[in-house]
Amino acid sequence: MAVDNVVKRYYRRAMTTTNSRGHAELKRRLKKLGWSQAQAAREVGCDPAIICRLLSGERGPSVRVAVAIEESELGIPVSVWTQEAES
Repeated sequence: MAVDNVVKRYYRRAMTTTNSRGHAELKRRLKKLGWSQAQAAREVGCDPAIICRLLSGERGPSVRVAVAIEESELGIPVSVWTQEAES
């Protein structure tokens, strides 16, 4: 999915900082794949600190990181990170 399409679909829906569903799913997939945070960061193309913040629930991903996570082997849909996913 192209970043432009995701931005059009989700731009007005803030990525949540308290979405336990996204954080829990990321933890589950890392464990299933046997990946470290550093390995996930390399796969996604982001700083390891971002993965750490996502796992801790400190913040939600940017649209770019959410798309990269979806397109990586992690495969977590962008919609999991949006406030809409909590409804």
